[in-house]
Amino acid sequence: MHLTELDALYAFVVAGAITAVLTPLTMRFAKAVGAVDTPRERGLAQRPVPLLGGLAIFAGTLTPALIWLPTSESTVTPATGVAPDKTTLRRRHARHARPHAAVHHRLLHHAARHLGAHHAATHAAVPPQGVVHWYGVFLAGALITVVGALDDRFDLHPLVKFAGQIVAAVTAVHFGVDVKDIAVPFVGLLHFPSAGGAITVVALVAMMNVVNFSDGVDGLAAGVAAIIAIALAIIAISLYEGHHLQSPAPAVFAALIAGGSLGFLVHNFPPARSFMGDCGANLLGLLMGCLAVEATVKTEVVISFVAPLILLTVPFLDTTFVVLKRLKYRRPIYAPDSEHFHHRMARIGFTPRRTIAYLYAWTLMLAGLALALRFVPYSDHHGHFHLGWSLLLVGLGLVVLAASVYLVYLLEILKFRRLDFWRLRLLRPHASEAEIQRDVARHLETGEIDAVVIEPPEQPRGPVPSPDVAISKPPESRARI
Repeated sequence: MHLTELDALYAFVVAGAITAVLTPLTMRFAKAVGAVDTPRERGLAQRPVPLLGGLAIFAGTLTPALIWLPTSESTVTPATGVAPDKTTLRRRHARHARPHAAVHHRLLHHAARHLGAHHAATHAAVPPQGVVHWYGVFLAGALITVVGALDDRFDLHPLVKFAGQIVAAVTAVHFGVDVKDIAVPFVGLLHFPSAGGAITVVALVAMMNVVNFSDGVDGLAAGVAAIIAIALAIIAISLYEGHHLQSPAPAVFAALIAGGSLGFLVHNFPPARSFMGDCGANLLGLLMGCLAVEATVKTEVVISFVAPLILLTVPFLDTTFVVLKRLKYRRPIYAPDSEHFHHRMARIGFTPRRTIAYLYAWTLMLAGLALALRFVPYSDHHGHFHLGWSLLLVGLGLVVLAASVYLVYLLEILKFRRLDFWRLRLLRPHASEAEIQRDVARHLETGEIDAVVIEPPEQPRGPVPSPDVAISKPPESRARI
């Protein structure tokens, strides 16, 4: 089947529709088997909510994958067996203008075919380098979905969940989702052919935990995943049209992830009627990790390394600060707590909708910066920069950086004594300086944030006069609220 960019749109719509339709069925199934999240101290749920929404996401993403994604996709050249770079692609398009080059290429192709046959006979169980088998990606997704579903129902030990994540990541790598080199800005191409598989496994496991850790408030994980996947779909289409990808399959893959996330968000937007649970969070983390590898990292353009880092800033910052704090206070990394971004926002008085609005906006700004790096013509890719476009890009970067610093300060992730003093002074104008200093010292020591409580104005204690008649209220009605 010959894929086009329009197939990404079809996959997006189908994935969203199927996920939205199947989520109510998973809600009934979750209630029947007892996989229900109940209100608890560190959670933000106000009432029992069924889990296992990840089952609907898996079905919603698998269906369009079976329709549009190829069984396997090669990103290697027949002659060399390595990922094609710009020079190779330019030569490929110029063959018809140079007959002698075409003859030379055919000779190399025949030699490579015989060598490839020998390699396939001796290494039949291992996919060739540069080939991704999409069915293997969804096999890995099925494995982690099952592990997550069991955890949603039976609350598995963290080590069992971790083992399941490793097995799923190894499965994905075995079927071709691995990185052999990375194009690092100002450094060049870094090769690690032997360690690439292990590095990819670590990255995929980290991605699963990042998404799982951030799934703590209604609509957050699904919405952020949708924004990131849409941005990567646009970048993948651009890379395909620029001949850095041989197929739009990564764009289709990104689109079905975005569609599945938005389809589930229909039922997960606050107040949520369904939670994706560990099965959904781990599945989205695995799929997005595979997407980052296939859509950008495997290419040799500069954006390939930078774009995923920019797009994943919010969930990675959230997880990094939480893990560092657990290490600081010598708590297990896997031990739950209430120090994530959404917990901090809840403590300073944000509603769930306001919380996700801030985090959505932050992620959208980062996505805009990643897209600008791809589409703004700030360089000719030969070391020459265009001043006007470069200044525009720097300006966008400064705006995103300023917004990120503001949110970091708002959430008291980085604490500064003087800034904290003025923040508390604004929140509590009637407090004495000694009280403010004491609270500042406590904040710096413990990292705890006080909830912001806005008290209603005091009602007058005496009778309220009227222009015509003074009406007296009984004493019990004048009690303070």
